[in-house]
Amino acid sequence: RSLLFPPMTSTRAQSASTGTQPSKTDLVPLVKKVKPAVGTVVDPNSGSGSGFAVKLSRNQKKQLGDGVIVTNAHVAGESQSFDFHFAGGFDVKAVPLLVDEAADIAFLKIDESPKVSLPLRTSQPDLGESVVAIGSPYGFECSVSAGIVSGLERSIEGGSGSKVLGDMIQTDAFITNGNSGGPLLDMTGRVVGMNTVGIDGSGKGNWLNFAVPAAVIESHLCELAEFGDGVVKRAGIGAALKQHTFEPLEQRKWNRRTAVRIDRINDLHGPAAKAKLKEGDVVIRFNNKEVDHYHDLQISLNRWTIGAECLIEVVRDGNRVELSVVPREKP
Repeated sequence: RSLLFPPMTSTRAQSASTGTQPSKTDLVPLVKKVKPAVGTVVDPNSGSGSGFAVKLSRNQKKQLGDGVIVTNAHVAGESQSFDFHFAGGFDVKAVPLLVDEAADIAFLKIDESPKVSLPLRTSQPDLGESVVAIGSPYGFECSVSAGIVSGLERSIEGGSGSKVLGDMIQTDAFITNGNSGGPLLDMTGRVVGMNTVGIDGSGKGNWLNFAVPAAVIESHLCELAEFGDGVVKRAGIGAALKQHTFEPLEQRKWNRRTAVRIDRINDLHGPAAKAKLKEGDVVIRFNNKEVDHYHDLQISLNRWTIGAECLIEVVRDGNRVELSVVPREKP
């Protein structure tokens, strides 16, 4: 199974191409500390990828048990049984708890408590911050690469346009086939993201690499622990959305470059219509969160907003308008 996506396009946010690389003395104790939590996800019928044991809260442990492995959905696929080879030295059986293709996240349950588990850092890393990627490229367990956070809030899509991931962390820490699902760590050993995809533009290696943010992983964990049904539910408002760029003068007025435009009301009896939203309205805030990109709105439209009254702020005819909308569950 190929664990590296085809060439992709990426947009959004600033980018940094140079930065201070962590030194060998910085990395040695860090790698020793985190290594026992990282390993290889092996599907006997197809291929392998990477994964790591995640540190759970008390409530999450109560609901899910002590041992949860995080990996990519494209690593887990549709398999119902895996072997997980800990780099720390022992093998365990694993079964899927949740596989969400939309966010490319999967959780696997193991019956044993891991010797070490990695905490998630849900705050966004800084542009230029040093990071370390660990995984099993081509099956070579616990391979380490170092780099920096070279971009934030990236949106990437497959060559066919059928798969889109938003809010990704970009790094120049090298990853390749088999690194998918491994942790991207800060210099204290906290997971800032999960290595997911690399773009090889030169044929000589990947310097454009992307990781699912730890905050998205944590949100999925919370949902799984609270509801326990192995399904990530998302809310919708019954409208088609498009990315919107304000004109230069408008950018100064609204203090932003981009937002999300309501392109079409899909359901005349749906949440958007009932809230009296109109085609052409530009969404700038939802549930007190800024909306710069349609992925911001997609993330905010989560399970907890289904059936809940949410404040939505739009720009209409040059004015700010506040409305209440009650999202419903998407099919």
